[in-house]
Amino acid sequence: MDEENLTEEEREIEERDDVDGEEAHRIGEFRELRDIMEDVRSMLEGHIQDVNERFDGVATSIAALTEEGAVIREKDADGDGDVDAVLLDALDYPSAFDVITPLDDLDLKM
Repeated sequence: MDEENLTEEEREIEERDDVDGEEAHRIGEFRELRDIMEDVRSMLEGHIQDVNERFDGVATSIAALTEEGAVIREKDADGDGDVDAVLLDALDYPSAFDVITPLDDLDLKM
C-alpha cells in the first residue's frame, strides 16, 4: 500500500507496531469492522430489551385479565386494533364440566 494512501491512524499503527503500510491498513480495516459489529450488537441488544419489555407488559396484562375471568380472543371485534378480552360470563360457551363425558359413558374396551 502506498504511504500517501494511509490514514493518520494507519500511519500511527505503522510506526507504533513496526509494521509495513499494508499491514497497518489491514489492522485499521479490522478495527473499523470490529467497531461496526459492536454498533450492530448494541443496537440489537437495545431492540431485544424493548421486545422483552413489551412481552412482559403483554404477559402482565393477560394475567390480570384472565385473573378477572376474561378470555383472550385473537379477534378484534370492536375494530380498535387491540385483541379483545371478554368476561367468561358474557360468553355463550358451556362450562368445562358440561362438555366432559362421564367415564361410565365411554367405551374403553380394546
